[in-house]
Amino acid sequence: MSLLIIVIVSLPVMGATYTPAQVLSAIQPYMKSAYAINPTSPMKQSQDMLGQVYIYKLPINPVVYVYTSSGAIDCDGQATIHCTGTTDPAYQGQTSFTQSNGEPLNAELLPWYVLPETPNPIFDYATRDIHGGEAGVVLYNGKMEYGVFGDERGRDGGNSAGLAIGEVSYAMASVLGINPDPENGGIEKDVTYIVFTTNTNVVAPIESHSAAHTKGQSALDKMMTQLKLPSNLVANSGFETGNTTPANWTFVTKNGITPTWSTTHNTGNKSVRISVSGTTNKISGDVWSSYITSTSGKQYNFSAWGKATGAGGTNGPAVRIAEYNKNRTYLRQTNLIFPKGNYSWTKLQKTFTTGANTTYVRVYANIYNGYGTFWVDDLSLTAVMVWLLNGMAL
Repeated sequence: MSLLIIVIVSLPVMGATYTPAQVLSAIQPYMKSAYAINPTSPMKQSQDMLGQVYIYKLPINPVVYVYTSSGAIDCDGQATIHCTGTTDPAYQGQTSFTQSNGEPLNAELLPWYVLPETPNPIFDYATRDIHGGEAGVVLYNGKMEYGVFGDERGRDGGNSAGLAIGEVSYAMASVLGINPDPENGGIEKDVTYIVFTTNTNVVAPIESHSAAHTKGQSALDKMMTQLKLPSNLVANSGFETGNTTPANWTFVTKNGITPTWSTTHNTGNKSVRISVSGTTNKISGDVWSSYITSTSGKQYNFSAWGKATGAGGTNGPAVRIAEYNKNRTYLRQTNLIFPKGNYSWTKLQKTFTTGANTTYVRVYANIYNGYGTFWVDDLSLTAVMVWLLNGMAL
C-alpha cells in the first residue's frame, strides 16, 4: 500500500524568503472550521490511524489546501539501500507517478508527498485541480521544505477509499529531522502540509527537486502575498544580522552580567543568551530592541521562543514589552514569564492592549531575581487584525 509522502531537501532560496514561523502564522488564521472542506468527516493520521485531520481551503487564487497530520514514512518506488522489501514490510516497487524516463520515483532521494487515491469522498485531489507532480511545502519542528505530489495512498482496511492522510518519504523525513526508518520511524503528529493547485504548479520533470523548489517558492510567494498578514514590528527579530552584536538591539550590563550573541538557535543561526551563574537570585543584564512607534488602545499579538538550562530562583526568565509616552518615559509592561528548570525551545504568546498615553514600545529580555541560562529567539509583535470570512483583513 502506498503512503502519503512529502520530502524536504535544502536548496538556496530564490525570490522572497519566509521562515517556517512566518508561514505557519500566515495559514493558522484559516485552520478553523469555517475553512475546512471536511468539518464533519475528519480523516485519520496515517502514522497511527488516530486523531482527527481537517483539511482547510485557503481563500486565495489559485486555491491552496493545508492540514496538519502525522509524518509516516513511505519507501515505495525504486529499490535503494534504505528502501527495499527487506527494510520496509509494506514496500512496493512502484509509485503512482513516474520519472520522465518511466521509472518509479526514488523515495530515498526525492522529496514528495502522497495524497489518498482518487476517487475519495473526503479529499479527492482529482476534483480539486491537484495533479501528479504538484508542488507542495511541508513544515515540522521549525523546518520547512518543498516537495512534489509523488504517490497515492490506497484504501484502508477494506474501505472503498483511503481514510488517512499525512505521510512523508524517506528523504523528506531525513531533512525534517524525523526518523526515516520505514518500519520504526515516522512521527504521529505536528507535521503541516501545504498543497498547491493547478497545472501551473506542476513540477516537470517530476524527479527534479530544484524544479520543485522553484515552483514551490513561486507558489508560496503568491500565497503569502494574498494572505496579507500583519508584519512583525520587531526589527531583526531572530537576531540574525549584525557585526559584533545583533543589529537593532542593545545589550545592557547589570551586576556584571551582559547578554551575549549565541549560535544556539530556534530557527536561523542566532539567538541571544543570558546567563546568571550559581544558585543565588540576581538581576541580569538586558537585551533591548529599538523603540517601536505605537498608540494608546492598540491591540497586539506578542510572542517569543525561549530555551533554558538550570533556570531557578524566585522568578523564571522573561521576555517583556515595555510601553512609553511621547517623552519616552516608562509607563507599564507586559511579561512572558518562562518556566524554571531545563527545557528545549518553547513558545509563549499573549495578546495585550496598550494603555493610556502610549506612544512607543520596546521589547526586552532578562532574568530578574533568578539564575540559570536562558536563550531567546524569534520574537514577534504584530497588530491584531480582524479576519473576514473572505480571508481578507480589516
